[in-house]
Amino acid sequence: MKCFLYPDIGRVDEPLQLHMDGLKPNETITLTLKMKYEQVMWTSTTTTAADDNGKLSIGSADGKSNILSELLWKMHPQSKQQHKSLFNEDISQLTLHIDIEAEESQRKEARTITRMFKEDYVHEEQLPDELNINGTYFSPKNKSKLPSIIILGDRYAPMRNDIAALLASHGYGALSLNYNGASQNKTTNVPVEPLNIAIEWLKEHRSTDQQKIILFGMSKGAELALLLASKNRSVRAVIAHSPASHVFQCEGNKNTRSFLLEKGHPLPYVPLTNNLFSRIKGLFMKTNGESESNSLYYKSLQRYENKGRFDAMIAAEKIRGPIMMISGKKDAFWPSTYMAEKIQQRLKENQFPYDVKHICYENAGHFLTLPYTPYFNLQNKKGGGISTENAIAGEEAWLETLSFLKKHFPPAKIPTESFTLQLTK
Repeated sequence: MKCFLYPDIGRVDEPLQLHMDGLKPNETITLTLKMKYEQVMWTSTTTTAADDNGKLSIGSADGKSNILSELLWKMHPQSKQQHKSLFNEDISQLTLHIDIEAEESQRKEARTITRMFKEDYVHEEQLPDELNINGTYFSPKNKSKLPSIIILGDRYAPMRNDIAALLASHGYGALSLNYNGASQNKTTNVPVEPLNIAIEWLKEHRSTDQQKIILFGMSKGAELALLLASKNRSVRAVIAHSPASHVFQCEGNKNTRSFLLEKGHPLPYVPLTNNLFSRIKGLFMKTNGESESNSLYYKSLQRYENKGRFDAMIAAEKIRGPIMMISGKKDAFWPSTYMAEKIQQRLKENQFPYDVKHICYENAGHFLTLPYTPYFNLQNKKGGGISTENAIAGEEAWLETLSFLKKHFPPAKIPTESFTLQLTK
């Protein structure tokens, strides 16, 4: 009898495979996953069945979603206290325990796997203190002429070390930045100058190819990435998840102005009405997950354009390289699909010479998970979409992102290692 789970040591974005034999034909198999994170136990359970020959085979190297993917998605904390989102800035390796029980054949197996955000060959360094910018740069050791990516997260998690570490593990330079400065979760009056300084630092880094600087933004980070790329000629590509076509007024009271500042002055922006100010937070954070935030952003944009104003629209046609946008039609924060289509139309009208790709997921929301990570992370964000669909879209979007990068900016060749499979006779 054999049982192996692969990879027993691997990256977070690698699919799992489970193979067993010696089971009763068609018998039920229970899989239980456990993980201890910050002194809290996270668990999930699911069932499957052996085939007619008493074998169980789950997963393949193609990365298609399967019951093991679902087991990882559905992990949730056993404690009822409020928990912060997993990962984002914390990229410690994860130790997961899987119990496999076949009751009819009275067989039990247990396996332990390690999941990593950062491979051993990835170097990590902080931005110099004199820049006065909070950022961490990840890159494969002893590599040069790397395509390098600046990661700009969403309003809840502006620092995305998890994404940066994974991209570096795939052969890229990746800089995770906190564009909010001292404010960890409020996107208010963000100056663009520090980001331009970060771009210059990255261009001069010994590992970087100056002609291959890419911005990767999510939500408000996507708004910032598109705007910055339209103004800074050093940026050669943009990846925008849940993008905005315009610069919007930042959230706050009625005296707040543009989300973005340049030379101390607010950039042109779409005003959010007083009605929106009084309702947006309550509506967006309803416990039942429903939200009118999307329609309120849409109506604010319509009012703005109906007045014949277009100066807040991001001049995406000035970007000097390919653009990929990813959106979900169930976005509960703002109408990202609609705005991605507006960007596409503007690019078409201006005969944009570079590749443009917009991937839209029918049942996904504003926030997508990284592959094979719990969608519990998103439940407090109320970004819309169906949980499983957000997870599936997150996996597909990650593969699309890697494909887009590989097509336009091939990564460095990285070391390959093999690990012994856990095999029991």
